[in-house]
Amino acid sequence: MLFVMGLMYGVTLEGFAHMVGGLSGGWRHLCYGLQAAASTGAAVWGWLYFRRRARVAREEAASPEETGRRHQSAQRRAPGLASAGRLPALFLLPFMAPVFAWILGMLVAMACLRELPSEAGARKALNQP
Repeated sequence: MLFVMGLMYGVTLEGFAHMVGGLSGGWRHLCYGLQAAASTGAAVWGWLYFRRRARVAREEAASPEETGRRHQSAQRRAPGLASAGRLPALFLLPFMAPVFAWILGMLVAMACLRELPSEAGARKALNQP
């Protein structure tokens, strides 16, 4: 997933570069700078967002049954949410780099966690007599 999001991020940056490539030097560099600042800010925001969410989920660890119910509910909602976002994403593709940077920040934060929130609930349930 990290590789795919990184690839999509690169493709959107390339699309943005082609879009602003016809601008004069000063405006083009300003657009590149704004894109870099937005992407960096979004990646940091994604990292912090996931870490806060994971900390709260660990503190309020759910039972394994509740975790399963939440997972099934998310799986039922996912196809509808994915199809609803396809058309706007095509129109906004050159400007989607900060969104992909936010997702990359979340994925890197997830990869750096020692214990996922779903594991915390299972460990609590296992350690209770």
